[in-house]
Amino acid sequence: MRAPGLPTTVTIHNAAIDVTLRSADGTFAVKDHRTNRTWVQRMSESPVVVLDAKANGHTIDIRLLDLMSVRELTAKAQLDGDATGTGRHHSR
Repeated sequence: MRAPGLPTTVTIHNAAIDVTLRSADGTFAVKDHRTNRTWVQRMSESPVVVLDAKANGHTIDIRLLDLMSVRELTAKAQLDGDATGTGRHHSR
């Protein structure tokens, strides 16, 4: 679940990978540009509501509500900005 007004996804990237938060269920997907593979996180048995998620450069700041414990959580996903992998760069 996600709070009203949030985007469907929030993505950060560097030259090697993209990390995408899916606000509908609070899961991540990671695409490796070096191998062209994508890994998708399974949804947790403890459901969460994404209250807020913002990308800022190579960081996603996330606010969640854990429905089992009724606790608000904060999290951060961060990439190295200079990870070049095979030297392949993507313009966005």
